[in-house]
Amino acid sequence: TFMSLPAKFIGNRIFVQPVTMGDVRLTFYTDTGGGDMFMEPETVCRLGLTAVTRQHDTRGYECVAFPQFRPAGSIPYGEPRADRHGCSAC
Repeated sequence: TFMSLPAKFIGNRIFVQPVTMGDVRLTFYTDTGGGDMFMEPETVCRLGLTAVTRQHDTRGYECVAFPQFRPAGSIPYGEPRADRHGCSAC
């Protein structure tokens, strides 16, 4: 299935730009092999998201679930997993 993604191209790089239900546009760098998405701690705090520490390989990672995105401005994503490093939080 094909879907249109909100994106922009800068310097031969692709950035997806989902829009939250609160009309906040986020910008994520994307590539063809990563699978991880990261947010700056300031963004996590500004959106009021709650980080949880998940253990993986004896290390703890701060993980945050994405906020809800507007249907017309969404991107496909999975739930945060401990084996996929999440983001830092405040």
